[in-house]
Amino acid sequence: RLWRLRFTTSHPEHVDVNFARCFADLPRLAPYLHLPVQSGSSEVLRAMRRGYNREAYLAKIAGLRERIPELAFGTDIIVGFPTETEDDFQQTLSLVNEVGFDTVYSFAYSVRPGTGALSLGPDLPEEVKFERLARLNGIQKDIQARRNQSWIGRDVEVLVEGPNRRNSQEWTGRTSEARWVHFLGDSAPGRVERVRVEQVSAFSLRGEIVVGA
Repeated sequence: RLWRLRFTTSHPEHVDVNFARCFADLPRLAPYLHLPVQSGSSEVLRAMRRGYNREAYLAKIAGLRERIPELAFGTDIIVGFPTETEDDFQQTLSLVNEVGFDTVYSFAYSVRPGTGALSLGPDLPEEVKFERLARLNGIQKDIQARRNQSWIGRDVEVLVEGPNRRNSQEWTGRTSEARWVHFLGDSAPGRVERVRVEQVSAFSLRGEIVVGA
């Protein structure tokens, strides 16, 4: 049985009204969208040749949230691009705070032979790139911890993937919004369980199966 459909990575230019309608028209389409932004600075986005600017990206997010309020967002961010200044990086931090992503995959820029970025200027010092990466990750961790707090006491539908690698007494799976959930109870991979959330961290929810659900 097909429990869920999920978009993987989508480019912002593909997001429009018809795209948003998919979430209403396809009941099994999970309310999670990974929409890479790469940077919060329009100048850096232009240098990356992403085809959109900060304002256009934020407008896409706002339009989707207006139509699908429960939609969860993930993104990719690169810090330390050759043209990135401290002000550019601050714009990335402000965008992350404004959107409130549920998941951020962040990376320090690394040189790739044959790419256009090589002509933009010298590579930034490694210590600058990784210091910015640490600041970004710290802010995102706080955002995730705050957002996950709202799930305490609520029941979530978990598609079970298997035993928790860190605790064999627990099962692990994901909600439709792609949140990791660890829980106690009798279960098996492939089952869908109703779990009551009792504890949270920045990275996962934890609870027990609701008996009789």
